[in-house]
Amino acid sequence: MRGIGDNNHGNCSSRFIQHSRGAGHPCLKADPFACGVGLTCQWTVDTDTRGAFILSHPGAIAKTQDPLLNMVHDFISPSKFWEVKFDSIREDYGPDFPDLPLDAVTIKGYMQHIMRPLGDFHITDPQMGDKFPFSLVALALFSGVDMASGTEPHGHTDTYFALLQGDIFKIDGGFVDYNFGVKGMHTEFFGTPGVPEPGTFLLLGSGLLAILVRKARTLRR
Repeated sequence: MRGIGDNNHGNCSSRFIQHSRGAGHPCLKADPFACGVGLTCQWTVDTDTRGAFILSHPGAIAKTQDPLLNMVHDFISPSKFWEVKFDSIREDYGPDFPDLPLDAVTIKGYMQHIMRPLGDFHITDPQMGDKFPFSLVALALFSGVDMASGTEPHGHTDTYFALLQGDIFKIDGGFVDYNFGVKGMHTEFFGTPGVPEPGTFLLLGSGLLAILVRKARTLRR
């Protein structure tokens, strides 16, 4: 099932964005929308060369379930340049104790740049980028954080970061909420053609996503 960025899955909420190379697209970010049982989703960045998608569960895990069961798993950004698809999301609830929290969240899927950017600079780019797969597990027993990064070269290079983070309740050690974010950038990494060492690359990307996740959480309150 597919959710396109229309009136049901996020409205474009910015003025026209003019890029430095003369190309532009009338979407920078979209409004949040309900996307599953207890879930809120949002395209927090949406241009022809950058996309960021946030999925948030603002409450504690109440039972073991797939919050997207029989619901949309595939989300196209309002600009139509980016796609995020979830193969599965699993929330595992367990009786939590301060020294043995058992909550866990597993998220699997991919992000893909599905349309070539605007402008003459990108005229030789492939029409569609390769998929960036992610498979993240956040365990309350082990700090509740998992992350991944990668590059997808195919005539050009797309760079990606994914972050899954659960906030842990101090009394029983279970998750009080969790947030997932994935960000993609087309033929750029902070405006430079070079890519840092893998460790630095991952930390910088996860830092950017953590800022987006915190901002989305603040806006919900």
